[in-house]
Amino acid sequence: MNGSKFQSSFFIYPLKSKQFMKTILFPTDFSAVSDHAFEYCLHLAERLDAWILLYHAHHYSRLDVELVPEGMLQAFEQQEEAKALSYLRKYEEEVQKRLGKKVKVMHKLDFGFPKEQILYTCKEVKPDLLVMGTTGASSMLNRFLGSVTSHVIQHAPCPVMAIPAAAPFQPISRIAYATNFEEDDMGVFERLEQFASLLEASITLVHIRQVSKGWDLLKVDFFNELFKEKIQTEQMELFMKDCPDIVDGLNEFVQQQDIHVLAMLTHKRNLLEQLVSRSITKKMALNTRVPLLTFQKETVGQLVC
Repeated sequence: MNGSKFQSSFFIYPLKSKQFMKTILFPTDFSAVSDHAFEYCLHLAERLDAWILLYHAHHYSRLDVELVPEGMLQAFEQQEEAKALSYLRKYEEEVQKRLGKKVKVMHKLDFGFPKEQILYTCKEVKPDLLVMGTTGASSMLNRFLGSVTSHVIQHAPCPVMAIPAAAPFQPISRIAYATNFEEDDMGVFERLEQFASLLEASITLVHIRQVSKGWDLLKVDFFNELFKEKIQTEQMELFMKDCPDIVDGLNEFVQQQDIHVLAMLTHKRNLLEQLVSRSITKKMALNTRVPLLTFQKETVGQLVC
């Protein structure tokens, strides 16, 4: 649904830069979860020298409309629009207050279902990175990351960084990439190198092995040769960990290695699906630990760099 029933004042998007990750889209619902994710958005914008588009898609519930007195719907919509614009401008003022004029910031307000409007805005603006907050853990993907966030992660044409509400903010200096030893990983590695370089962060590769079998070891040897051939860096390390449960293994690894961001490639039957397809009810669930940075398999080769 591309329902722009109301929008902020007209503006022109900056021209796309040929440099890496110069445009950050920050969808917000004005909650404490979004406020927390905003800290990461500011940090990334400053380190990546990127501009920020603050975005809100407002959706009225059926109950909201039914409670509005007859003949007052237009006034109600105008009031809600003014309230949303006020929140967006507060975010904008905070960017200018903390980062000054070195980071360009704009805002956009739409009416419609957030998960649909966010994706439509991605196609319109073509951001290099999308940063948004997410709530706590549960047994299904849409609860694990939040229904809107999980939908965006699966369908966004750009990398998405999901910020858990319970993860304390810290500057990003240690990034881990969870790999299943696939050739598609190479495209992600190249972009992680650029991303990490701008943040002055190290990169660690991790593979959680549920069982030790010969074919797995052969796959590792092949992957190592491919890795040496295509990735020219000394900043990456590869860790393999045996653990009967992928979630437990990644959780332990994140803690032991003091990882600040966990990156993954998203596509069908990949590690992310394995991670969230099982019941996750433990208090120390992975998504309460660190931000999750996801890359879409279908768009890895198309990312601006």
